[in-house]
Amino acid sequence: DSVSWYEFAIRIAEVANLDSSKICPISTEELNPPRPAKRPMNSVLENRSLYNSGFSLLRSHEEALFEALSG
Repeated sequence: DSVSWYEFAIRIAEVANLDSSKICPISTEELNPPRPAKRPMNSVLENRSLYNSGFSLLRSHEEALFEALSG
């Protein structure tokens, strides 16, 4: 599954029972300080190469997030 950094931050707040109303999406151009390298419009980490090499796919970020924050 894929998720934006904004969606990930919202989900962290939800799982941790925190107020997510102060989390606002921004564009890469709005980052301060700016990123030193130009970023692609959509860069999703994909683990298909692992799977094609006989390894198991990574688990869902949702599952790992819940495990990490629910302690």
